[in-house]
Amino acid sequence: MNGAVRIGVKKNEAADLYVKEMLPSKQLIEKWAVTNKARPNRIFAQISDNLCATNKFKDILKGHYKRAKGCYKVYVKDKRGFIKKRFNDYGATFHPEHIRCENTFAQTLCNNNDATGMQVVPNHMRKLHEYPFLITAKRVVVGRGGMFAMPCGPFGLFASCEAVKWGVPVANASVENVAHCRDPEAECPYPRAERIFIMTQYDDTQIGQFMQEALPKLIYHLDWLYANPDVRIHYGFTKQPTVPAFVLPHFFFRWLKLEHRLINGTVYADEVYMPREGGCQDIGYNAWEVVTMRERFLRELDVHESKGFVVSPPIAKPTVLVLTRSPGPYTQNKADYTTRRWPKDKFPLMLQALQENFPKHTIELFADTNKTLMTCPLCQADAFFRADVVIGMHGAGLSNAMFMRPGSVMVEVVHDFDARHAPIIGIFPRLSGIIGLHHYTMYIRDTGLDVIKL
Repeated sequence: MNGAVRIGVKKNEAADLYVKEMLPSKQLIEKWAVTNKARPNRIFAQISDNLCATNKFKDILKGHYKRAKGCYKVYVKDKRGFIKKRFNDYGATFHPEHIRCENTFAQTLCNNNDATGMQVVPNHMRKLHEYPFLITAKRVVVGRGGMFAMPCGPFGLFASCEAVKWGVPVANASVENVAHCRDPEAECPYPRAERIFIMTQYDDTQIGQFMQEALPKLIYHLDWLYANPDVRIHYGFTKQPTVPAFVLPHFFFRWLKLEHRLINGTVYADEVYMPREGGCQDIGYNAWEVVTMRERFLRELDVHESKGFVVSPPIAKPTVLVLTRSPGPYTQNKADYTTRRWPKDKFPLMLQALQENFPKHTIELFADTNKTLMTCPLCQADAFFRADVVIGMHGAGLSNAMFMRPGSVMVEVVHDFDARHAPIIGIFPRLSGIIGLHHYTMYIRDTGLDVIKL
């Protein structure tokens, strides 16, 4: 940064940019601390036997990742030349123990080509790390990728997906116009706004990224946004000129009564507020925002969960929740629909087997063909909260597992395995570790769905 920009660590009228740490409530910190004895201190991870023998899983053990955002290039090698530890190559904003790229635990789940059974997830992989922060900047141009331009160059955070590929270049394209827009007599080529809260980040219109990365930062600052109704909310990344008219997150904004405050595209603002963004496919980075959102949703459901994770009123009859997927309007990623659906001939048998093995539970379907469910955020949270066991193909719907009760079980069925599904460091295994869920990965590409084994 050059001398034209003044940076501060706390609010003052002279600074162009300053950052403030935004602590969670004391009660929340105590509840989710690893030292809280009421938080399950032993959760387990397990994978199906056949996964150990696959080359894709062996590649992860060697440190060769596929589709693990940020784990490609930067690494260290041990004395044998094996890749041992990787960290995010987008920037230093990920926490120091960037577990998303740590493959050590996965090595304990297999012995040669055989699975070793349930393994205890280490506590350091379940820890909630640094607290959230909020950056305030004055007289900047906000790009459609969520970063902003100052006279000295682009500014943004680098933990989100494609931050370097999209966020920086889009903001950089507006740098030359910042000084022009700061002149009240000049004609700025962008719309003007007084105050903007930046929610936008890459792929935030996709429901998985929205639930895990974008919505938590909005909910974390929700009371402040309600208290400041003049602040516009910049939301909606797209590679196209405008955000598609239909994206599922719009139902959330209507529920929150914020839909009229949304703004998008490139905009000049007198003051912007940039919260900590969600880490790309890793809630370990923004875990405090995620558990804060969990608490807020439970409160909206009129459910009280104590520091000891005792629920009142108690759940009358817990469920086994089974997610089903269709190529309908509420499934945005239709390309892999054929590999993320239950076989028609085996699905009834699976439901029958579940009913026989869980006679005290209600077997409940979480179907994306249910319009009422898909357009009701609280209904989705409630369905997951009541579940002792959730079973689903890998997909965005499993993001709702953040609302499950610690000690519950997630079964993630996987057809095409890559680093997104790796035990404890994959997307939903990572979420399970933070929340305190037992996680089982069932790989079915080479065996098909074994109903009895499931």
